[in-house]
Amino acid sequence: LFDQSIYLYQRYYFWVLQLLPVLAIAGAFIYKKRRKQRQSDINVQQRKIIQNTEIRLEQAKTLMNASTAQEFFDTLAKILHQYIAEMFASLTDAKGLRLDISPVGLTTASISSQLTQKGIPEITRSKLVEVLQQCDYGRFAPATLTLEEMQQALNAAKEVIGQIYVISDE
Repeated sequence: LFDQSIYLYQRYYFWVLQLLPVLAIAGAFIYKKRRKQRQSDINVQQRKIIQNTEIRLEQAKTLMNASTAQEFFDTLAKILHQYIAEMFASLTDAKGLRLDISPVGLTTASISSQLTQKGIPEITRSKLVEVLQQCDYGRFAPATLTLEEMQQALNAAKEVIGQIYVISDE
């Protein structure tokens, strides 16, 4: 049948078969490492946050009429708070810990201080505070607001979100 003068370890297929499990294990470790790296990529998370926020803003746009002004501004404020909380959650501090912040616990002052710590410029912070104050005014003041004011608030919110995204992406 076979030439018995050659030992098994001297045959090439023996060594190929010996290397297969080692290569399979190494490939599995590399695959797992790359998969984990892709899942934890901050840029991917932030892009998903932006996409979700844009969807929410489009849903808020449907509330833009005089009879639902308070609901519109309430929704807009919630969207901004949710966006800030998600952006903070996607970032890590110097120790590598995630900064999980609830959107419910965010106040205008705490948002401003967190943005200061993250290096967001004063112009962007003041614009965000201005939009949040306009939302509070629209939610709690009994005055009727025009569609133009609602559109301006929506545009300002989109602008601030875009600026924070660009700055945090750097």
